[in-house]
Amino acid sequence: MRPSVFKTLNLNVDQSIPAQGAVAQHMDVVADLTAKLDQLRLWAEPAGLKTLRRTVTDLRALHPEPWLTFLGSGDFHHHTLALLESLDERRLPAEGITLVLIDNHPDWFCEQPTFHCGNWVSGVLGLPWVKSIILVAQDSQDLRGHQFWAAPWQSLCSGRVTLHPYQRAQSLVPFKWTSKVQGVASARRYPMGTVLQYQTVAAVGESCFFDELANRLAGQSIYLSVDKDCLQPEAATTDWEQGCLSLSGLLHGIRRLRAACGIVGADVCGESAPKPLKGLAKQLDAGRWGQKTPAAAMANDRNAQTNLAILEAFGVTTSGVETVMEGAALCPG
Repeated sequence: MRPSVFKTLNLNVDQSIPAQGAVAQHMDVVADLTAKLDQLRLWAEPAGLKTLRRTVTDLRALHPEPWLTFLGSGDFHHHTLALLESLDERRLPAEGITLVLIDNHPDWFCEQPTFHCGNWVSGVLGLPWVKSIILVAQDSQDLRGHQFWAAPWQSLCSGRVTLHPYQRAQSLVPFKWTSKVQGVASARRYPMGTVLQYQTVAAVGESCFFDELANRLAGQSIYLSVDKDCLQPEAATTDWEQGCLSLSGLLHGIRRLRAACGIVGADVCGESAPKPLKGLAKQLDAGRWGQKTPAAAMANDRNAQTNLAILEAFGVTTSGVETVMEGAALCPG
């Protein structure tokens, strides 16, 4: 299968990518959504969501080819749902596509509002052209057993969602009893609930895991979403607690998936937002009340180097920038 060639975009809400000059110069299109920062961050409020959807729809009309989109902070990972919604179903394979999410968090909670950085995956399950979701490298506290009560349990049981944490070997899900959970390596019933056992990235080895995943998905169409909080802290500075995946392992995974699959689109988030999160409700939701942002220069330098490596792994060599202003026509700049 011939590797996909991408149009590079930045949905610029938080100014994190423009602050990385070496990365910004490789963006073909920049959509200016900075006026909606507070309405789109962490979760999308109605006015912000309307603008986001309109912007993405207009861009799709101009650029029908596969996109590699940089979203900014992980606080905007729910924008992936808007990107997947906007795909032209007529250009997708009849059998549908698979979302591969490499992230320290599953982002799958079945809660409101739908466009939240912690629950957008449950929204993706409502899209008929997404046949399956594969979660890779999750190792956060979101995999504690009681958290599965807010997870898409039926989709995990049916195998439409599969879970491969980085190193968490099992979870005890209290007061749910089943031995048929096709989305994990195995499941056993116990008096207190069901123990889920996982095939982990660490147990298989990073390179071997991604080799096996690429072989499993060979010839299929996928959408690849990466949150850099899956990486070890020396590889990225993010707004969320970070995982254990090495940068070399992530890059190997991107290259192998790109070579084996048809990537209909991809996105990257996990920058360090230049400004603190506003609003008490959102600060409490994110656990950031009174939290300060890290030193911007150091965060930008580290993340820029990682983003450049990610661009190379996707085979991107484009240059030139178009600027898209909210409420204005989309035109070359």
